[in-house]
Amino acid sequence: MKKIAILGPAGSNGHKAASKMVALNEYEITWAKSNAGVMEMVQAGKADVGVVPIWNNTEGFVKKVLGYWMDQETEYSKRELYPVAEMSIPISHCLLARTGTSPNSLTEVHSHPQAIGQCRTFLESFRKPAGQCHTFHESLKAPLVEKAALTTSGAAEMVAKSSNRGLSCIASEFAASIYGLEVIKSKIEDNGGNETTFHLLAKEPKECGDKKLKTAIVFWVKNRPGGLMSPLSIITAAGKNMSTLWTIPLAKKKQVAFYVEFEGDVEQDRNVLALLNEITEKLIILGSFPEMS
Repeated sequence: MKKIAILGPAGSNGHKAASKMVALNEYEITWAKSNAGVMEMVQAGKADVGVVPIWNNTEGFVKKVLGYWMDQETEYSKRELYPVAEMSIPISHCLLARTGTSPNSLTEVHSHPQAIGQCRTFLESFRKPAGQCHTFHESLKAPLVEKAALTTSGAAEMVAKSSNRGLSCIASEFAASIYGLEVIKSKIEDNGGNETTFHLLAKEPKECGDKKLKTAIVFWVKNRPGGLMSPLSIITAAGKNMSTLWTIPLAKKKQVAFYVEFEGDVEQDRNVLALLNEITEKLIILGSFPEMS
């Protein structure tokens, strides 16, 4: 059976994305402790494919994932890891607890610090003493003590396994379904519309047939006026629709790199990529892949 590497434990956003990108019943899941671990497993041949987040529309690009690409072999044919599919999924937080738990009995909330920060307004309403809170849990008399976890799904797993009815966590409805937890309150994030884009990675480029493709590249140019305009003009002149442009600070080089996605196929756009290679200091061609909705 084929293997897929996913950031664990079960119930993570990567797990949810994977469930929509591939038929998970055809894979043996290997849980990784980090996104870097996912990439290492695929590169080492311990997994056939892996799922990693690359971009969040509120937090920006995922530094450790893009940092891997920055160290990749420039020559496309010698690369060891390729994105072969893409999917964006909505990220919504819920307050979860063991089934039958009363909100009044909750004393702690566990989650990844980022998720806790994204639910600050909701959590602040928990902190108000009785008589000052006008939400569904206005009878609470004590604040929820915040406890950091490595992942939101890890927090859900811990709450599900604990006999302490005072524990709650911030995680997704998907995690609630995995661990049999009750959704005390859904959509508790401060700002709606949170979305994360994931890539499915493999050791070899994937044949995509007649599907509409996009190509992802990373490059950096000399720090001079118009330095960025030259490569972008080449993409535009070729009639390519550019869908993504991210700026990536390079601390060691005291300059920036650029991540670009445009409609096209590596095999069919060799001339465009050759021109880009000539005018950039370094060009890394990540690959071409179909976009999933």
